[in-house]
Amino acid sequence: MPSPVSIIFPFYQQPSMLALQLAELNQYPPAVQVIIVDDGSPEPAAPVVRQHARPALLERLRLYRVTVDVPWNREEARNIGAQEAATDWIAQLDLDHLLPAAYMPALLGFVPDPVRWYRFPRYRRGQA
Repeated sequence: MPSPVSIIFPFYQQPSMLALQLAELNQYPPAVQVIIVDDGSPEPAAPVVRQHARPALLERLRLYRVTVDVPWNREEARNIGAQEAATDWIAQLDLDHLLPAAYMPALLGFVPDPVRWYRFPRYRRGQA
């Protein structure tokens, strides 16, 4: 049985990146919970989620919205996501960091040490 994990994304004014993420998240297995925290963005995340998330993803996706636009409030958005996660393990990602669905079997099969902190290596694809 895969170990469930929550993937947490802060969102602020990046609708095209959110659409790209949702295209990948639609392919994630059911053991992955997705949490998006809209950090008071003038361009809300909800319409993008409604347009691009498939029903199977919507069943395990939770969207929160901070109603006050506080500049550079990404850490609070991350904390909200961590507080609301319903799994023992979380992965905090920026919206512009794509975690391919092809990597999910390795992530879900990984047995982490509860006293360690883990980081993913980053690889650039294409131009910045």
